[in-house]
Amino acid sequence: IRLRAEVMARSNVVNADLLGRQPTGRGRQHIDLVERLRARLGMEGVYGIRAVREHRPEYAWQVTNQLSRTICRNGPAPHVSKRPLWMLERPMTLETLKGQPVHRGKLVLENGPERIETGWWDGKDIRRDYYIAQSLSGVRWWVFQDCRHSTWYLHGLFG
Repeated sequence: IRLRAEVMARSNVVNADLLGRQPTGRGRQHIDLVERLRARLGMEGVYGIRAVREHRPEYAWQVTNQLSRTICRNGPAPHVSKRPLWMLERPMTLETLKGQPVHRGKLVLENGPERIETGWWDGKDIRRDYYIAQSLSGVRWWVFQDCRHSTWYLHGLFG
């Protein structure tokens, strides 16, 4: 048996989602862009993040291969406080001046404290008071004071 193809045409088949809907317009463009980026950068180079039910900021998210454009229609849970857009991989120790944190100048504590005390059951326990602090230049930082040692740390930056 031999098969010969005289003319080859590109397939326009699009996979449907679980409910039989096919992505169109911007949804299709998003999928195409992600596929092209992953082809160039690899799966580990293009990823999404998802929230995890965890109070410790370091563990409150996970990397996922799913890149969702879905918007949560109900918004965040009312008990969840504001979180910064960027978080440091490891909190950075801050200097203090008269007991107040300093980073590139004086910081004014705007909101807080938000006490996060959890993790005793897995040996990664924390006891922190978080604040939103603003620098004299207007940058808003997410800082905390370790309640055990009274040391101040920078943990994130609001965009």
